[in-house]
Amino acid sequence: MPQPELESAQQGNDAFRQITSSLLAQGAHAKRGLSEEQYLALASAVWSTCEKDQVYAVKLLIDPLSQPEFREDSSDNLFCVLVARVGHRGELIDAPPDYVPPSYPGVKLSHVVVGSPSGGHEPDASQPQTYMLAFLDVLGFEALLERVGLAEVHAHYMLLLDQALRPQSHEHQWSRAKSVVRGEVVPALMWLPVRAAHFSDSLLLWVHYHPGHVEEFLARCSRVFCKALALGIPLRGAVTVGDAVLDNEANVFLGKPLVEAARLESKQDWVGVSLGVSFKSKNLRIPIPPEKIRIHTPPLKDGGAMLFSDLVLDWPRVWNSEYSLSAIEKLSSLAEAAPTEALKGRYAAACKFYEVSSGSPDWFIPPDFTKEA
Repeated sequence: MPQPELESAQQGNDAFRQITSSLLAQGAHAKRGLSEEQYLALASAVWSTCEKDQVYAVKLLIDPLSQPEFREDSSDNLFCVLVARVGHRGELIDAPPDYVPPSYPGVKLSHVVVGSPSGGHEPDASQPQTYMLAFLDVLGFEALLERVGLAEVHAHYMLLLDQALRPQSHEHQWSRAKSVVRGEVVPALMWLPVRAAHFSDSLLLWVHYHPGHVEEFLARCSRVFCKALALGIPLRGAVTVGDAVLDNEANVFLGKPLVEAARLESKQDWVGVSLGVSFKSKNLRIPIPPEKIRIHTPPLKDGGAMLFSDLVLDWPRVWNSEYSLSAIEKLSSLAEAAPTEALKGRYAAACKFYEVSSGSPDWFIPPDFTKEA
C-alpha cells in the first residue's frame, strides 16, 4: 500500500498536471512568448515555492495573463495560492492550537467559507417551524404512467430526488455558494439540509427558512425542474414560505405554505414554477437573488393573481448552463405528443418564457452598469 507521503505527492502531481493542461489549452505559453516545455518549467518552479499543510490543504497555480480576474496591479507573474477552509466568522477550520499559517515569498493565502449558514442546526420537525418549500406536480401523470410503466416512473422519481438531495450526500457534500465574512462577499461551499417526499404525481422539497438558504434552494429547484424536462417529465409548481409541520418520520405535512403552494400550482396554465405571494412577507424580508428568478407573469387561471408574487423560477438559466439541447426542442417534442390544444398551450407558454430568459440573462443590471465576477 502506498505511504501517505507518496499518496500526497501523487495528488500534488495530478493537480499540477490538471492546472497546467488547462492553462496550455488556453494558450498561456504563447501569451508569454514561451514554448510549452519552457512554460511547464516556469510553472513547475513556481509550483515548488509552497507546500500544503493540514489547514491550507488546497494548492493552486495562477497565471494572471490567462486568468485576468486574479491579475494584480504590481505584477503579471505566475504565483502559487494556498487555500484553507474557514467558518462563517472567519476562523480557520482544523487549525490546531497555536497554529501558524504558512508564509512563503510571493505565495498568496486564500480562504473558502464552508458549512451551513444556520450552523447545520435542523429544528424539531414535529413542531411548527418556518420553511421554504417547493410543490412540484407532474403534468400528464396518468398518460406518463400508461406510456412507460410504474417501474420507469419510479426510476425517474429517484433521479429527480437525487438531483434535489445529491449535493448534501456523502459523495457530494457541498454546493457552491456565496457568504459574507467580516462584511465582504466571498466564495463558499454550503451544506443545505433539503428534505423531500413524493406522493403519486407530486414532489415536495423543503428546507427550514434561513436567509442564507434561499439562493441555493431556488437553484436546487431549478435543477430538479431541468432534470425532469430532460427526462420528458413536465413539471408545474410553486415555491412558498411560512410556518408548517413537515415531519417525514411521522408522515405529517400541515401548514399554510403547503396550502398556498398547492393552490398556486393549480392556478398556473404553463410548464414552469412560480413563487408564491408569501415571498413578499414583510416579517421575513426574504433576500431573493435576481439570478435565480425573473419578474414574469405566466398564464394564470381565475384567482391565481392573488396567490402570485410576480416572480418565477429562472430555470432556463440553469438549462443553458448544463444542457446542450435547446429547451425549445424538448418542449416542442412534448407539445407534439400532447392530446389537447390546451396542453399544447402550456408548452407554448414555457417556450415563450425560455426565449425571454435566454434573450436577457442580465435583466437585473441597470443601464450603463456592468457585472463583475
